[in-house]
Amino acid sequence: MGFKLFVAFICVSLYFNCNTTVDFIPDADYRKEYEDYSKKSWQEVEILLSRPDRRFLIVGTVAIRDFEGTGTLKDYTKNIKKEMFEKKMDGVWISSNKVESVDDTIFTTMDTRGKTTHAYESERQIKIWKGYAFRYRK
Repeated sequence: MGFKLFVAFICVSLYFNCNTTVDFIPDADYRKEYEDYSKKSWQEVEILLSRPDRRFLIVGTVAIRDFEGTGTLKDYTKNIKKEMFEKKMDGVWISSNKVESVDDTIFTTMDTRGKTTHAYESERQIKIWKGYAFRYRK
């Protein structure tokens, strides 16, 4: 009984807590302190699907992972903008979108004779958007 609850807890927590992640990987010269930052709120941060028209400096890469594989980029723009506003970025240039398979997750239990009593298997594909975090040059 206790193990069933444990497996159920893991499955529910994986489902609700890990649906989407926004990861920022800074370049070596990234500094959070940026005196020329002019954005007043997270809503001003830009998310572009093509190269910015103005001169810019790439200061890191961004990876957005949708573990359900059902969302669109529009569903996550709020989270992306808030994350980039905290890092004092002017915007994100999304350069690629792909679907990748994730290794299977398998939970099994056995009795004292070595026979399987419970099993759980999860197969997933995740969507990954990759892009570049940038700051405009003055």
